[in-house]
Amino acid sequence: SLLISDASRADTAANAVSHPPLRRNPPASQRALATGPAYFVDAQNGNDAGKGSKDAPWKSLRHAVDQVKAGDTVYLRGGAYYENVTIRLVGSKDAPITFRSFPGEQAILDGALREFLETPAEVWELPPGTPAGEYRSKRRYANLRHVVGSFGDSMIGLQSYYHLQDLRATGEFAEPNAQKTDVKPLYCGPGLWYDRKTGYLHARLAHTSLPGMDNYRGEQDPRKLPLVVAPFGSVPLRLDGAEQVRFQDLIIRGGGYDTVVLDQASDIEFDNVTVWCGTYGLRATGAQRLKFYRSALHGSIAPWTTRFESGLNTYPGRTQRDITRLNTHALLVTAANPEFSVYHNPFNDDWEISYSEFTEGSDGLYLGGVGMRFHHNLVYNMHDDGIYLSPMFQRHKVFGGGATLHLYQNYFGRCLTMLAF
Repeated sequence: SLLISDASRADTAANAVSHPPLRRNPPASQRALATGPAYFVDAQNGNDAGKGSKDAPWKSLRHAVDQVKAGDTVYLRGGAYYENVTIRLVGSKDAPITFRSFPGEQAILDGALREFLETPAEVWELPPGTPAGEYRSKRRYANLRHVVGSFGDSMIGLQSYYHLQDLRATGEFAEPNAQKTDVKPLYCGPGLWYDRKTGYLHARLAHTSLPGMDNYRGEQDPRKLPLVVAPFGSVPLRLDGAEQVRFQDLIIRGGGYDTVVLDQASDIEFDNVTVWCGTYGLRATGAQRLKFYRSALHGSIAPWTTRFESGLNTYPGRTQRDITRLNTHALLVTAANPEFSVYHNPFNDDWEISYSEFTEGSDGLYLGGVGMRFHHNLVYNMHDDGIYLSPMFQRHKVFGGGATLHLYQNYFGRCLTMLAF
């Protein structure tokens, strides 16, 4: 069953000190080893000076990317790979390049700052003068712009506050005249604030008290639970002109503004890949022949977050400040190539998205291109549109006709609007 959220929370609630998870990672795959040339990577026990063999694995995925060629399979041993990886490799139809977890193990591509996940007790402090319940990072993190985060034990999103006054606020309701004047400080749930002047991170995990909502009642001390804290510019996986590349049985998290980026890539396959989205999950420009199969894009919208603060226009009126706008705005974005771009062509074309899950976003998918098939998927729990049909454009005459988008045998639930355009 695709509907796992409500039925599966009971067996995971005891293990999460933040909040019962809405979604889970799939179990480690038992997919058999493939035939052909193989290399191995082990983030914990590997060495990039090694041979990349099973007995002498490399340490980093980034190093492996620089060594492999068409027909090779790269096996990632279980654990987290704290890297931002760009792949520009070119395989062939008969000899694609494959990146996958080792059978029975689960590899995680993670663009987050690892210390907040691995040693939370060592990274936060209560400096003098800090309000009760607010923590500050022990060291400075310069040049990040913003941070995007979630609870590490449940992957439920944290708010990314633009202003310290809102992180510290006690009120959870906007004033009735908010459309005419700036709002008073407003607390929107557990979150982070990045001080761009000093480089320090601030965290506050105070409980929420919103009537009728699934409020936060978990641990309030960030030293006692792992957090996924990603720099705004973190992109765990970027495919830049890559061709004939496959990803299997992987978890991807720790994205900032974008989590996975496809730029002029073609013949790309995701099979059993779970992406925990930052502000955006997957962004594609000029991607051709994409297959997204048995995979997932899970957003960071928390149960206590309302459409009010998660929308693109946080508050009516253009003169008022932003409060929190970096939780998942959309799970998938298909960008049209502008006329002035060197890469005006190719367009996003010949996609198949099937047997996959798309959940917990402000919007679900901005789905549009030349030829796309979207079927047997779950689109669930969106504050606004399930699928937004944009951009649609007329296929050039050399392609032989107009754009085609086929949507069939999907399940939509808890979306404000199923389809929009």
